[in-house]
Amino acid sequence: EVHECGAVSGPDGGARLETPRHSEDYCFRPREHFCIPNHPGIGQQTWHPPPTIYGVPSKDRRTVGNRKQSGGAISPPFWVSPFKANYGFNPLYSGIPLAGQCVPAVAEQLRQLAEVQDELKHCLEAAQEAMKSQFDRRVRKTPEWNSGDEVWLDGRNISTTRPSPKLEHRWLGPFPIASRIPTSAYKLTLPLSMQGVHPVFHVSVLRKHKPEEIAHRQRRTPEPVTVNGGDEWEVDGILDSRRRGRKTQYLVSWRGFGWAENSWEPEANLKNSGDLLAEFNSKFPEAAARHRRTRRRK
Repeated sequence: EVHECGAVSGPDGGARLETPRHSEDYCFRPREHFCIPNHPGIGQQTWHPPPTIYGVPSKDRRTVGNRKQSGGAISPPFWVSPFKANYGFNPLYSGIPLAGQCVPAVAEQLRQLAEVQDELKHCLEAAQEAMKSQFDRRVRKTPEWNSGDEVWLDGRNISTTRPSPKLEHRWLGPFPIASRIPTSAYKLTLPLSMQGVHPVFHVSVLRKHKPEEIAHRQRRTPEPVTVNGGDEWEVDGILDSRRRGRKTQYLVSWRGFGWAENSWEPEANLKNSGDLLAEFNSKFPEAAARHRRTRRRK
């Protein structure tokens, strides 16, 4: 609440009221800016105080000098300014330096607040350093792998078409490394069946592939079979089907290759596997409809 607390003479000889500011916000302002009446002409009395303010007659309102001349006698409550009635003291008027108008309690409160904030900042930095040191104790050094090395990929974050996570492969691959992304990530060369997966992975989800040292356990890539002058690979089985436009594609598992080499092939590429196609369509006639894309309604 703003109170009009004292009467002083204006530059035009008329009386006007000032509203002093005594807060920390005002102490940081560059200059005093009291709310004063507008004087369009010099030497003309253009403003008159209202007859009563807060129930105090203007003729009985006393200035600072009158209160000093009264010898400190207690005035009747009828003559007490509204500011003093609310706060217990009368505010000081203009002419005091800005530094002297600041309330000491506010400055002390700001200083204490700054000290608390500095202490909290140091505590947060110490807590972060402690957490970093504890985490670094369990962190392994980033492995140094070269382009062409094969690694296994953690399959927990890879979505597949298997109906249950329990049937998922724990590790996928192995996949060859295409390049290293500083400082702890690698770019892999993924097969076409994983073309929708971003090829950059952190080392925490990769594991180095160790080639099989036992001769009869080593898996060799089968050679293609020449059929009608073209190279073809033997189909091990048909796993799924889907519709793409007006054509049907089949998920083919190739004999001698891992699951990562499975690929979607059109029906035209499976002319020599008619028995497998007929067997799959008889067992799963609605397999293609399961992958039908539906447009989401707005």
